[in-house]
Amino acid sequence: MRASLKKIRPGIIVIAIIVVFIMGYAYFGAADLIKGPKITVTYPPNGATLNKGVIAVTGEAQRIATLFMNGRQIFTDKTGHFKETLLLAKGYNIIELAARDKFGRVAEQTLEVVFKQN
Repeated sequence: MRASLKKIRPGIIVIAIIVVFIMGYAYFGAADLIKGPKITVTYPPNGATLNKGVIAVTGEAQRIATLFMNGRQIFTDKTGHFKETLLLAKGYNIIELAARDKFGRVAEQTLEVVFKQN
């Protein structure tokens, strides 16, 4: 067994390390291609019962080209955070968010909230 370990040349080990480094760099460079868009809503929580008729829907969208809320385009800041005011109807409301990346892939998120006026 020791004889087989001695046969491994240091140059092969260096080449293997370089190949692993290049593959890791390529993966992180292509992460946008691999992962696609992502939407994270921080407020309101899904299934919430709210007592205000006007709310600010907030969250973060990553790796997007466009973002829509209930079919209307909304915008993010430089870091991907969004905050959009929404008027709720009395009772049951559905909030639909859709993000599209530059490659045409879509991520969707649906929130259901209830507006219960006091």
